[in-house]
Amino acid sequence: MLQAVEILPNARQTLRRSVKHLESEVIASCWDDPRKHRVLDLSEHGMRVAAGTRLSRGETTLLSFTPPGWWVHGEVTVFAKVVRETARREGLPATMGFEFLDLPPGARRELAQSLKGFPPPLPSAKRRQKKDLVWVEVLLTYTEDLGDRVNTFELSERIRASDLEALEPEPLGGLITGGRKPYRWRYDARSSACR
Repeated sequence: MLQAVEILPNARQTLRRSVKHLESEVIASCWDDPRKHRVLDLSEHGMRVAAGTRLSRGETTLLSFTPPGWWVHGEVTVFAKVVRETARREGLPATMGFEFLDLPPGARRELAQSLKGFPPPLPSAKRRQKKDLVWVEVLLTYTEDLGDRVNTFELSERIRASDLEALEPEPLGGLITGGRKPYRWRYDARSSACR
């Protein structure tokens, strides 16, 4: 039978971080000169920029930018592929999303470390839930009585074939964007002197 399923939006590898006052030079084969774009958000796997002129998906470009806190390391130059492009809407700029192709693992770790503490971007608008039809042989219904409420959910027969106890739900992204430094006591019980 055909069953309507909800498609989860924004299933990403890593949490994107909102950055301000950061620009990136984008070099594309269809442009004569490099063009500067304002970076809207950044992660160790890619970036999203505000774009006056959009490139087509799948096009390979060269990005050059200096991540926040990298004044010692200097500029990063990396090949990237266009994976998303959105048109301008309701006062929001057109955007392009890039995936880094050849960022070395050490630079990737350094970039992730330098982005700690930056908040994720605020959602621009409520997205409509996408639904699709999927062919399912048999749906199994499970009911869980918690006393104050009853949860009922349906699973496909294919999921039933695996061990349900082995399924471990995991969050798609981190809940905390940056930790505070631990509190440092000014006085110690062993001495009354200030540190």
